[in-house]
Amino acid sequence: MREQRVALFLLFVLCFIVVSTPNVDVADANPFTNVPLPSPAFFITSDGSVEPSDAPIHRDGNVYTLTDDIIGYTIIVEKDDIVLDGGGYALEGYGSEGNFTFNGSADPTGILILQHNGITVRNMKISGFSYGIRINNLYTLACTNNVLENNSLTGNYYGVYMSGSWFTVLRNNNMSNNVCNFYLYDFVEMLNPSSDLFINDIDSTNTVDGKPIIYWVNEHNKIVPSDAGYVALVKCTNMIVQNLNLTDNGQGILLAYTTNSLITQNHMNHTEWGILAYNSSNLLITKNNLETNDVGIRVVRNSNENTISENLIADNSNGIDISYDSVYINIFGNRIADNDGWGLLVYSHNNLIYNNSFIHNNIERGLQVRIFTDDGMPSGNMWDNGIIGNYWSDYTTRYPNATEIANSGIGDTPFQLSANNTDRYPIIETAVIPEFPSWTVLPLVLTITLFSVVVKRKLCARIPKLK
Repeated sequence: MREQRVALFLLFVLCFIVVSTPNVDVADANPFTNVPLPSPAFFITSDGSVEPSDAPIHRDGNVYTLTDDIIGYTIIVEKDDIVLDGGGYALEGYGSEGNFTFNGSADPTGILILQHNGITVRNMKISGFSYGIRINNLYTLACTNNVLENNSLTGNYYGVYMSGSWFTVLRNNNMSNNVCNFYLYDFVEMLNPSSDLFINDIDSTNTVDGKPIIYWVNEHNKIVPSDAGYVALVKCTNMIVQNLNLTDNGQGILLAYTTNSLITQNHMNHTEWGILAYNSSNLLITKNNLETNDVGIRVVRNSNENTISENLIADNSNGIDISYDSVYINIFGNRIADNDGWGLLVYSHNNLIYNNSFIHNNIERGLQVRIFTDDGMPSGNMWDNGIIGNYWSDYTTRYPNATEIANSGIGDTPFQLSANNTDRYPIIETAVIPEFPSWTVLPLVLTITLFSVVVKRKLCARIPKLK
């Protein structure tokens, strides 16, 4: 009886709390909890007013112009279809030399556009922030039709940061001496795949550290200029990207909905993704150097039948990431070394991985690759071509009694990656990436393409495709 009275009392208290709790309009909360509003800040509110009223921002209709330098404040735009003009004044944060925090704000930002459209930001001089200009989508919605023109962004962590931003126009923006000058990405995990992803109008008047941004949409049979500082190819075919030095951006090279293209002899470093392939197929990524990036090469979202060969992928956080239904990837002849995290992450199936050198990756965990599985099923990848597998720097440590098979260069003990993944023919000595003269690269495209077709047929016969 006592327990019943206690239970009824607790139920009464719970009902009282529920009834007493005030209703909160979703619009009144900050729905994008991963983007806390920076503070202190000046607001251009949804009704067009400027708050606080003494902010050095003059309104003339839908044009808002700075009337003085602004130091230590963010400008947050909450109204669509306006113009924000720097008027020759500066917007300055307190960040410098890797320290981009001030007044307790986690993400100090020069200008924040969070899920708003039709905004033009022009003639701004922005420095010292974690984000110079940040355009961010909200959940499954995209920001659209915003314009950035004649802006200078220097000494920030991110110069221009665009996530989930479609149909954005950039003209005459100068990004220099930022840790990451230009960052562009769509939250593909949150947005449904759409033909509008990555569709923007960004021409070569925009520069990163003095070098032009090459952002081509629907181009065909072209070679990217040799002075490019950032490369994005969207819905392109038969392209060549070669002999470039790409650094300090979100990607070195972005390939979205692009096919039958060659990426060769480029150097990418200090990017978040050295090469990012999104829904792109029949790419040959060969003989590139990818060092000191967050991820060397990432292949995602149905990027099928690609070849990754003879690249140096070293000293990154992670080496290669194959995921989100990208299949029939041939990965061979690469030197994957000294990456802090995984040498290779595989979250897909029907891929062929052989004749690579995995050297001292992910030393703390003692595993060089990570293989994801679905519902406990094997990943369905091959770690050898039936003749040779891969070189593993920890092979003799894990199998101290292994010996070479009759001077073949192959160890007599298979290298176990997981319960369902085995390199049957591990290489005793590290594989050597051969040097080819540049004139041989194009013939290699044809050879490797034919080889890929043969391998695909063999894999289809040997590996049951996972449901």
